[in-house]
Amino acid sequence: MARAGVATGAAYSYCESTDLIVMAFLREALAAAAEPGKGTTLDSRLRQDIRAKLDLFGPHRSVPRALLRDGPDPASPLSLLGQGTKPIREADIAWLAKMVADQGISKDLGPQLPAGRWMYDAGIVLFGLIDESAGQQRTGDRLRASAKAVALIEGVRSVG
Repeated sequence: MARAGVATGAAYSYCESTDLIVMAFLREALAAAAEPGKGTTLDSRLRQDIRAKLDLFGPHRSVPRALLRDGPDPASPLSLLGQGTKPIREADIAWLAKMVADQGISKDLGPQLPAGRWMYDAGIVLFGLIDESAGQQRTGDRLRASAKAVALIEGVRSVG
């Protein structure tokens, strides 16, 4: 919807439910992040991947904010860990697994990172949805600081 230039208000008249609109946004966010980043370091690549999701949601933040309301409810179709979002979540984790594999991470650590990265990405994106600072400065600050730490973890080639 965001890529098609459909106004948020107009989208409601074309869809049966808010849940369907939010699910469409989630699928678009995954597709946006799945475009290869051009970062040369782990932390720049990580920031680009998350920034793609934040940029997609930016002008339409009222729609994905439903995740803040319904995401923690396991009975909700929008539950971040529920069955309704499972295909989107699994596709995102698979993309992150490819990124981890491309980095040459050890076989001991590699299998654990994609799900952990997904949780990190989700946390930053959810923070960005409620950030009302000018230009989402607070989100950008936290993303820059935390991306360095995550990149250090992902840069570990073996477990001692």
